[in-house]
Amino acid sequence: MQPESVTDAAWPTLLSRLPASLDLASSARECRALLRRRGIPDAETLLRLALSYGGRGLSLRGTAAWAEMASVASLSDVAVLNRLRGSASWLAMIVGAILSARVASPAVTGLRLRVVDATTLAAPGSAGVDWRLHVAYDAGAQQTVAVELSDGSGPESLRRFAWERGDLILADRGYAKAGDLAAVADAGADFIVRIGWNALKLRTPDGAPLDLFAALDRLPEQGMAEAEIGVALGRAGTKLLPVRLVMLRKTEADAEASRRKARRKRRR
Repeated sequence: MQPESVTDAAWPTLLSRLPASLDLASSARECRALLRRRGIPDAETLLRLALSYGGRGLSLRGTAAWAEMASVASLSDVAVLNRLRGSASWLAMIVGAILSARVASPAVTGLRLRVVDATTLAAPGSAGVDWRLHVAYDAGAQQTVAVELSDGSGPESLRRFAWERGDLILADRGYAKAGDLAAVADAGADFIVRIGWNALKLRTPDGAPLDLFAALDRLPEQGMAEAEIGVALGRAGTKLLPVRLVMLRKTEADAEASRRKARRKRRR
């Protein structure tokens, strides 16, 4: 049950991927995340504990048990909770540093990473969704660049914001709509979005329907592949938007967890 991202073998590699300018020890002190070292000797251990809890979905009790068995730290589940509560601003700073370093890297020089998402709001006593807050965030500048408030029926859409050449939009699968993606491309911008299995009409470069499940079946567990394909536009679907599809096949355990989550959501 060890989280793969924080095992002894993988941990040095993960640390090496952090920005060279990021000093975990000093930043933890500045953010007051590590004022007491009882049970947690240093900032690296605190980060490893946070990743084991948030990165792999362990419970507080499971995180404490894993840390004890792996000789990472000796804490109760309440102590884990208190340490993580005190680390929120520090973890946010680490995420910001990682995003800033990646945006500024030579591979994406000149691109502005815009993260788009929405959240729902309800009035006191309401049983449903009264408003939806749509936000565009500049990951490089680490600031919100656009906000729109709609009523509860207002859908998530990339067309709510104005895009320019050089923008790279990162969005979840709720934004994977053919017309929206075409509008981003028409503005000269680029996008990275997750997709649902039936959200888009996927085509091979010659226009034939793409069998997504067959493509995934050919991959081993945790295998990755990519393909140049097209997204059919309009009702006729004769015009194609060229895109690159990246596929990652889950492990059977992760797939079963996703199925359970989908069943719970359907029952609700």
